[in-house]
Amino acid sequence: MYTLCAHVTDCTMVLMRKVNDKSGFNRDWNEFKVGFNDEGNYWLGNDQIHLLTKDGGCKLRVDLESLVSNGWYWAEYSTFIVGSEATNYQVLIDGYSGDAGNLLVMQGTH
Repeated sequence: MYTLCAHVTDCTMVLMRKVNDKSGFNRDWNEFKVGFNDEGNYWLGNDQIHLLTKDGGCKLRVDLESLVSNGWYWAEYSTFIVGSEATNYQVLIDGYSGDAGNLLVMQGTH
């Protein structure tokens, strides 16, 4: 299971939760745009995530459960902004901390 949460000041919003592969995340553009919630799997929706993060001031936290070690790991990014559909929901993340590894930043890019 893993969960993505956005933290805005004193508020936490769950953006995504994946608990099983029954319904999966193999979906079309519009489903990710508007969001979905079925079989315990949840996506807030790219449009809503953009509206929450576009002005900055958001942190992103990812909590991951390892099926190998039966442990939990986390990653937090102090900067998290998602662009509009016009930018194909381009994501800006920076400021990593945690014990899960910096998985969301590709080498040499942010």
